[in-house]
Amino acid sequence: MSGSVRTDQELLNELAMLRTRVTELEQEREQALAHGQQKLERLQQDQVAHTAEDKDAPVYERLVVLEAIFETIKDALAVYAPSGKIVRANRAFYQLMGIEHPLEYDNQSLQERGQLVRLSDEHGVPLPEELWPARRALRGEVITSENAPDITFFTMDGREIQADITGAPLRDSYGNVIGAVIVLHDITQRKRLEMRYVEDNRRMDEFLSIASHELRTPMTTINGNIQLAMRRVRGLSRPEGGPPDYEDKLALIQELLSRAERQVRIQNRLVSDLLDVSRIQANRLELNIAECDLAAITREAVEDQRFSVPRRTILLHNVSPELSIPIQADADRIGQVITNFLTNALKYSDEDTTVDVDIQLQDTYARVSVHDKGPGLPEDERKRLWERFYRVPGIRIRSGSGMSLGLGLYICHTIIELHNGQIGVDSTVGEGSTFWFMLPLA
Repeated sequence: MSGSVRTDQELLNELAMLRTRVTELEQEREQALAHGQQKLERLQQDQVAHTAEDKDAPVYERLVVLEAIFETIKDALAVYAPSGKIVRANRAFYQLMGIEHPLEYDNQSLQERGQLVRLSDEHGVPLPEELWPARRALRGEVITSENAPDITFFTMDGREIQADITGAPLRDSYGNVIGAVIVLHDITQRKRLEMRYVEDNRRMDEFLSIASHELRTPMTTINGNIQLAMRRVRGLSRPEGGPPDYEDKLALIQELLSRAERQVRIQNRLVSDLLDVSRIQANRLELNIAECDLAAITREAVEDQRFSVPRRTILLHNVSPELSIPIQADADRIGQVITNFLTNALKYSDEDTTVDVDIQLQDTYARVSVHDKGPGLPEDERKRLWERFYRVPGIRIRSGSGMSLGLGLYICHTIIELHNGQIGVDSTVGEGSTFWFMLPLA
């Protein structure tokens, strides 16, 4: 009996303990539910507050602005998923690609779209898939105009387009590539204009080459006949019983022939310039490089101009008869540069002013300069002097005669560059100009 009573008592005690524990658990549950409800209410309040703030805050406004910018960008822009599918593109993209059904096009795979547009490089060579811009960007490459050639492709409506490509991968906060953005800038019209410009230049150079060759032959014949006539006139003497003004008439004939010779020389120089330009454009300007004496070349060029224009004073500084400056160069071409500097200095300065020629040795270079007291050149004109066919506006010939095609300085610039030298001009408006070049010493 006593054992049975004890067992019942124990059961009653355990039951009481269980009831107490259940009560405690219910209290804990109520507390937990209350705490959770408070947290939920706070989260809901925060969400409502943030939603309200987003609608009114600058962040929301920026999103609206960015969306507007995305749609109004003139260049075609597309955003790609890692799979290569298009997840977003602007209006310009669909217009450029000639796409009437964007959803159908966007859902195609990258391979399918690539086959449709037939991507190729600027020379028409098909691009392998690994070089497609979207593939490169999805691999993590940043695509710029410098590291990506222009591409050619065909649109859905059959147009052939040339485009400049830029692009970049899109990364998450951990640096993983989660997509890519590609921008296409249509350069089709620009490329067509460039091709037309190249073709026009080619035709112009071809014309200059043919014209200059055709002009040279008759000019050589004319010059030869003038020189022959001048020799004959110089050999004539007054015949017995001849008119008293016979000598004066011979002198007049001699002067007229001299003028004709000078004009032929000017025309020959223009023809030579045309020939040189055509050779330069065709990369066929030949140089006969050999060791020569820059001082001697300069002295000869100065003496030639003194003889041709005896009324002008040309001063030669720092170039004694004994001075020798060895260089590796084409002597005729360097003489051509100095002569061009001299003729320009004489032409654009007054007759009563001097032209100064100087040679200076600077480390491993020799510097030849020609200074005139002409009108001088403004800075913006100095930058364009070396362009082909460029002539400075408002600068008139002050001494002598002659015309210019605007080729001489362009040719000089090319000649000095081919000799690995430097060329330039220092000038002040109203005070004159100094044209110079530097060549490495041998």
